[in-house]
Amino acid sequence: MSTQTEEPQESHQQTGGGPQAGAKTEPQCPFCQLYAALQELAGPQSEFGRHLHQARIEFYKALRALIDQRLGALEAAAKPGPKKGFQNIKVESD
Repeated sequence: MSTQTEEPQESHQQTGGGPQAGAKTEPQCPFCQLYAALQELAGPQSEFGRHLHQARIEFYKALRALIDQRLGALEAAAKPGPKKGFQNIKVESD
């Protein structure tokens, strides 16, 4: 049995009522959580930290490209096709 006392850990996740006063909040996105953990581990000024920052930018650019592609497809599907109108047909009689 250990006699060491553990300090209570702050809740880092946001709840429905908003963050508590003084409590840190972490992003809920799993990619953002991974980025924050790796950045804390290596430090932002390390070479790894600089590469990680650049990779984060590229990841967001990739997401933006994917969203733009899907928006384009949805907008194209929503456009009405060419209007079908009447066509004059010349009828020959005997």
